[in-house]
Amino acid sequence: MPGYRNHTVNPLRLWATKATRDFDLEPFNFSEYERAVMDKVRSETIT
Repeated sequence: MPGYRNHTVNPLRLWATKATRDFDLEPFNFSEYERAVMDKVRSETIT
């Protein structure tokens, strides 16, 4: 991104995180969907 009223350019980096797995099958089998996807949601909330 160019600086305001100067000739300096600073890089702007956008990062993304991704969970190692989409959901945990064990809680999912017991109809606990929120707990099954908790790791995915937490990791993607950062971005």
